[in-house]
Amino acid sequence: MITRDIRKRIIHKRISTIIEKHPPKKALKYLSGYLKAYYDDTWVLDKYAKQNYDIGNREVAGKYWFLKDNRTKEEEDCVYSFLQSKGFSYEHIANELVGHFFMSPRYFDSGSKQKLLVLFEIVKTLNGYIPKFMINWYNHFEKEVIVSELEINEFKLKILKHHIDFMIRNLQNITNQKYINRELVICNLKTLQGYDTLEEIKFHVKKESLILSKSNKKDFKRLKKILS
Repeated sequence: MITRDIRKRIIHKRISTIIEKHPPKKALKYLSGYLKAYYDDTWVLDKYAKQNYDIGNREVAGKYWFLKDNRTKEEEDCVYSFLQSKGFSYEHIANELVGHFFMSPRYFDSGSKQKLLVLFEIVKTLNGYIPKFMINWYNHFEKEVIVSELEINEFKLKILKHHIDFMIRNLQNITNQKYINRELVICNLKTLQGYDTLEEIKFHVKKESLILSKSNKKDFKRLKKILS
């Protein structure tokens, strides 16, 4: 009987051959079957993400690079696009990941389990319960991984700064200043980007809520939701 590790090495070699012999669009068709079977293999996810990136599917690439460590700037930008497409909502992000990774979470590496459990813990805290779509995975990871408050806050801070960057980009594209003082709002948002803790950001948001809310009430509410 072939062990899982040996089987993975064989699959990795097959995938490498497919990528070498075919252009990205065609390679993706072949890789989709492997992706379903090896959804918990970050090496496979990385190769699938790269093929999507090469044909311009940045959001899709970002989804499959979400669990990757030590991402390049290009990979980080794709993850940003993925988060943006989900409205920087923890629950929507989690639902998208679990929605694809529909099989057993058993074989995920410890780093991936850690990242996913941090995400799940935030969703659980915000909702006050564990959503049905992630309950099996949450229960499995909780038995194997310990998540600290520091890790949760670091993840929140990262998502938060992505959202602040998104708000700044939107404001920089606005030409009609009839209803908002754009430069003042951008200045306040950039001040938020400079803080290193959630507490500092919370204090500034509370202090300047009137100014910040004028930029875009929907995005400001989302900002406060991420901070909660």
